[in-house]
This record gives sequence, C-alpha cells and structure tokens, in this order.
Amino acid sequence: MIRRSLLSLNPELQRLFWLELTPGRLLVMPLLLALVFGGTYLVRGATEVASAAEIALCFLLVLWGSRLAADSFQEEVTGRTWDIQRLSVVNPLALALGKWLGGTSFAWYGALFCIAALGAADADRAVRLLPATLVAGLVAQTGALFVAMVFQQGGGRLRGGVAQAFGVVAGAGLLNTVLIAPPMSAPLPDLLWYGVEIRPTDFILATVLAQAGWFWLGAATLTRRELGEHDGPVMWTAFLVYACLLALGAGGTVLSPHPGWSYHIFAATLVAAGLTYVAVVMTTFSAAHVKRLRFAGWTALWREIPSWAPSAVIALGGAVWLAAVSERPAAIIGWTGNFLRDIAIVCLIKLLLDRRAGLVLVVIFALLYLFFPFILSEAAGRAWGQLLRPLPDASLQGAVGPWVLAAIVVAPLARLVGKHWQSA
Repeated sequence: MIRRSLLSLNPELQRLFWLELTPGRLLVMPLLLALVFGGTYLVRGATEVASAAEIALCFLLVLWGSRLAADSFQEEVTGRTWDIQRLSVVNPLALALGKWLGGTSFAWYGALFCIAALGAADADRAVRLLPATLVAGLVAQTGALFVAMVFQQGGGRLRGGVAQAFGVVAGAGLLNTVLIAPPMSAPLPDLLWYGVEIRPTDFILATVLAQAGWFWLGAATLTRRELGEHDGPVMWTAFLVYACLLALGAGGTVLSPHPGWSYHIFAATLVAAGLTYVAVVMTTFSAAHVKRLRFAGWTALWREIPSWAPSAVIALGGAVWLAAVSERPAAIIGWTGNFLRDIAIVCLIKLLLDRRAGLVLVVIFALLYLFFPFILSEAAGRAWGQLLRPLPDASLQGAVGPWVLAAIVVAPLARLVGKHWQSA
C-alpha cells in the first residue's frame, strides 16, 4: 500500500513550504538567533539567555507569526491569484490548514531554536512558560487568518495590520493572564466548572487552545464559502452551542459565590446575546438576500438564514426563562426589547445604506445608550433614564418603556427602507 504524506495531500501546504523555507532562510534564521543568544551570554551571562529566548519566541510566534498568517491570505488577494485558487478542487479544510501552517512555517522553524535555547538555559522555566507561549502563538496566528478571511467575506478592503493586531491582542492577552498577572496578584481560587475543580490557568489555556481551533474552523468555513459552497450557519451554530455550554458550566461560580442555575442560565444568555451582536454586525445584508430568504423553500431556508438567527433564538429563550423565574423581571423584559430593537436597527440601516452603515450605527447607538439616557436622567429623574437603559431594580416603566421606544424608532425606519426599495 502506498503511503501518502501530508504534503502530497495538501498542495497549498507544499507550495507555501517551498516559498517560505528556502535554503537561504533556513541558514539565516539559526545564525541570527545564535548571534542574539551568544551576545546575551557574553554580556549578561547564562541566566539571561532564557529571557532572550523567551522574548524571541514570543516575537516569532505572536507578533511575526500573526502577520505571516494574515499575509498568507492577503498576498493571494493583492496578487490576484485568489480567484485562481477559488476555481481549484482543493478541500477548504486543507486550504485553510495549508495557509496557516505553510504561511507561518518560517516562524515555527525559528521557534524550534528558541525552545532549544530556553530548555538548555533553564529547563524548569521552559516547562512553565512553553505551554502558554505555544498556545498564544496558535491563537494569534489562527485569529489573524480568520479576521483576514472575514474582511474578504465582508467585501471590505483587506488590511493585514488589522488582522495582525487582532491576533497580537489575543496572544498577548493570554500571556498577560497566565504568565504576567498571576505572580503580581493574589492566587485565584480553583474554578468550579460543572462541579469539577479546575485551576484557572489550566482552564484558560484549554479554552484558548479550543478557541484557536475554532478560529481555524471559521477560516475553513469562510474558505468554503469563497469556493462557492454554502451550507448555512452550521459552524457558527456549533460554536454558539460550545460557547453557551462553556458559560453554562462556569457561570455560577463567576457571577455569584453561592451559585444557582439562574446564574448559569444568565451567563449562557449573555454569551448568546453577545455572539448575536457580533454576528449581526459582521453579516452583510442586501435586498437580494432578503428576497431569497422570503421565497426560499424549507430545504433551502437553512442555507439562507442569517448566522445571527440561531444565537438570537437562544438568547431570547434564556431571557424568557430568566424573566419567568426572577422576582424582578422588569429589567430583563426591558433589555429584551432593547436586544430586538438593536438587531432591527442594524439590519435596516445595512439595507438602507452600504458603505456608510458602520459610522451611522456608531452614532445611533451612542445616542441610544449614552446621550439620551443621560439627558433623560438629568432632566426628568432616574426613572425616566430607564426607558432606554433599565437597571436591575427597574419598575414597570423600565419593562414597557424600551418596547414602546423600540416601536417608535424601528417602525419609521422600516417604512423608509420600504420606500427606498420601491424607488430603487
């Protein structure tokens, strides 16, 4: 039986290996690192070699690796070769894997020498630092690749710097949480997740590693859409279920020292609502898409449904449950009205405007959540401010007010969109 290697199964990975791992680069990387580590040893001694190796490792995997991951896709778009790849028969999962591992292969090659130097200089330190550093590199690179694909899907101009910044923030945030902050603060108690005690650092590392996998799957899903294959919000719904289950297990201990299921459901509902906001902002809308959604049959409806719809349904279900069991449901009812109003505003503004929708939405939500509540509170009292931003102890006014104001805002906007379509 003929054994086929990963390279033969993934032409994109093979192509990027040939481009990134040239003989000259393979020789220059160890020489430069040897110069850095050797100079550090001569000037500061052996104890500082571990620090130099750690800094170089973070630079290669997080800072530079995220840039290489974003560029692995951006260069295809700017070089006008992405359309050729879209016509190929490469599997979307293999294409996303090839762009990530192949595009960042030179950074990982240099990381091997940094790991060797760190282990030789201080083995105990290497054991303590390597898990978090490697996971930070993974989430930074996959996150940058995912954001680059999101820019392409949204039809906006691809900016590698934005994708890199996202990856760097994700990776640096993990390093700060796991390696930098704990020694400077009191030790955190173990986290109770579905009744199992877990160290916070272990929980964070595991969830961030899983997030890196989700970033890669998200990039593969967007690649699949670029290749003309659209299967609806399957991957987004799977990630939604994962995130809600994650929050459901840890929500009680995070929100209350005496957890009950209401706190767990509240945490999962917040996650579903937050993901709904992310999805509705990222989703592009057009009149053609709305028409396809209206006339789609039951078999095609799932492929046309917006990605934010499943998360919105879960968030509304959680809100209904919380309102039913809460002693003071007014705030929950009011914020549910705000939630539906916000979704309607984003959808209608995106249908009405194209390029300027983002700026208009920023202005609208700044008025709704900052300016108008402040004016109402100062002019008419705290109770009137809850018409737009209900507080936990809200009265009936805080429950009904947001729904009334939502109708006042959304109805004219919907009529304006209808007239715009008729005249178009």
